[in-house]
Amino acid sequence: MNRTLIVISSRWEASGICANRIFELIEGHVDLCFLEERKDVVNLSNYQTIIVGSDMHEDLPEQEITSFCETYAGLLLSKRLGLFVTTSDSEEQAQEKLQQVYPKELSEHAIILKSFEHERVQRKTSFWERLLLGNKKNVAEYNIVMTCGQHKIDDFVKTINTPDEA
Repeated sequence: MNRTLIVISSRWEASGICANRIFELIEGHVDLCFLEERKDVVNLSNYQTIIVGSDMHEDLPEQEITSFCETYAGLLLSKRLGLFVTTSDSEEQAQEKLQQVYPKELSEHAIILKSFEHERVQRKTSFWERLLLGNKKNVAEYNIVMTCGQHKIDDFVKTINTPDEA
């Protein structure tokens, strides 16, 4: 049975949304690892497939993902690898930047490399929320809405679920 690990950093929420959708659709045993919540990474040698995803903010991937890819590049090159980013850029802009996000050797090795577009939508608060929360700045002021369409995630998962030819 194929074992898959999804490794993400999701400070801006979008890659977490995508990772959860992918998690639900992948066949076989799947684990999810949020790097910003862990000090150490699970044993990667236990997995045949590894998916790495990052939010992009100001044209840069999350620092945890950059460090993860640098640290584990050798091991990642021995696995079936899927890479994705989430971005608020247009699909055309995202495709241009996608090649620059991950190290070249990982991008070339990956069986699939995709961008998932999203937008931030201003969150509306009710009168009672504003009254109770006052001026607290740590409350999310927006919601993430995935604009890429479920078909892009379905295509990504289909590629991951298709076994390699011997």
